[in-house]
Amino acid sequence: MLTGLLRCAVDGCGTRMSRNGNSYVCQGVRLGHVCPGARAMAVRVEDAVVSAFLARNPAKVTMWERCETRQRRELLSAAVVCVRVTKADGQGRRFDAAKRLRIVWVEERPAE
Repeated sequence: MLTGLLRCAVDGCGTRMSRNGNSYVCQGVRLGHVCPGARAMAVRVEDAVVSAFLARNPAKVTMWERCETRQRRELLSAAVVCVRVTKADGQGRRFDAAKRLRIVWVEERPAE
């Protein structure tokens, strides 16, 4: 659901992340960049982003619940510029969205 919105937040990277199995993975590693590669469980990232979106847009909860994945992606893309995902501190740690995700909302985007 978030492909195209996720970016690796490892210093100096910023490469897109895409879904690979059950995780979103930095594509910098695949492209040969010098990046340790941020990776996060897809369900946890999606749940955190959706929860934040619905908390900011309570009037869209009913619409969200009734629409399919394509429409949900459109709703998110209209509200989110990108989601920056940091690398986990270590193996086996519980996912902490507040520490690992930075959602850049459309209204926060710097003026061009």
